[in-house]
Amino acid sequence: MSAIAGVALGLVFLAAAISKLSVRGWARQTATALNVPFWLTQSAPATELLIGAGLVTRVPFMPEAALGVLLIYTGVLLTQLSREDAPPCACFGRAAKPITWATVARNAALIGLAVFSVLSER
Repeated sequence: MSAIAGVALGLVFLAAAISKLSVRGWARQTATALNVPFWLTQSAPATELLIGAGLVTRVPFMPEAALGVLLIYTGVLLTQLSREDAPPCACFGRAAKPITWATVARNAALIGLAVFSVLSER
């Protein structure tokens, strides 16, 4: 069961990375919209590709890496929700939708999957 959870989480990371890479200027637009450093958004797709591939191929410590990234992303989402003019979530590139509590709930579910994968790995 833990292998399935890791692969599922890996596929989500890969889909997110590929969708970001398919949008020209995604990193700069997202950095501006979220008011975060450009290097952070610029490195997101590569980080997601590495983690996603690592999860799918069951590389050790990838569930922990996924959990860390998801916690950071969720923190950014929560910070944006506190703004009156919250920008859209560009988590999946072109499929940008407004950041809502549903976005946070989706991340919470992914965090749960990552925690399950971490605990199952031990």
